[in-house]
Amino acid sequence: SLQSSRGVNDTLSYFIAMACFNGGEIQKASSQLEKVRASKSSTWHTSATWYLALANLKAGNSQAAIELLKQIPSYDGASGLLNELQER
Repeated sequence: SLQSSRGVNDTLSYFIAMACFNGGEIQKASSQLEKVRASKSSTWHTSATWYLALANLKAGNSQAAIELLKQIPSYDGASGLLNELQER
């Protein structure tokens, strides 16, 4: 079904993003993470938001990171990082 194939695609995109992120390919990772975030129902949506925030930080875009972190305040580490960025 479309639902199950979308889930596989979200999962695949997420793990491709993680491989790119960990390999230092931040732009490719960001592109894949955006695909995952396009589906609010994705199992990986919140985690993808976190890593997209980190990717923005690595790319020097702290304002975009702040906006993303505001969307996931209860995610592990997000509120602490958000507070740190906003104090700068």
